[in-house]
Amino acid sequence: MEIEFEPEGLEQTALGSIIGKVHYQFWVTQFPADDWDDFVVVVANWWLVALLELRGSSQARTRFSFMDGPFWMDAQRDGETVLLQCVEDRGGGGITHNETVRLVELEAAVLKFARRVLNAVVRCGMASPDAEELRRRLNESGAAESGAIQS
Repeated sequence: MEIEFEPEGLEQTALGSIIGKVHYQFWVTQFPADDWDDFVVVVANWWLVALLELRGSSQARTRFSFMDGPFWMDAQRDGETVLLQCVEDRGGGGITHNETVRLVELEAAVLKFARRVLNAVVRCGMASPDAEELRRRLNESGAAESGAIQS
């Protein structure tokens, strides 16, 4: 499992939101889609919070939401594994894919994605309150040392 992100495709809206392409890659299945655009800084923040919720208990449940569109992944931890259920909440959608991953694998993918998003934002000279929140969350999670973000 990987989280695919295209750092060279970032755009910042007039209101300051930062948009880019992101999706989960499970072998041959992409969720929500291989060319999915979303508010990558916002979802990186949300996914870090969801990851903390999973870390909190060996039987935790949480949701990895996308901001744009009716898509999310429900996550249920069972010890060191996590059942991910990809959900599309519109006509005929429902659960579109199930995947069981190791917690450490999910953790590595989310942290790598969040670092790559922040690196891309910095390289592009973009700034936003959401990006500052992402920097803070990464520093607090121990995913960045001395404020220096690396991919």
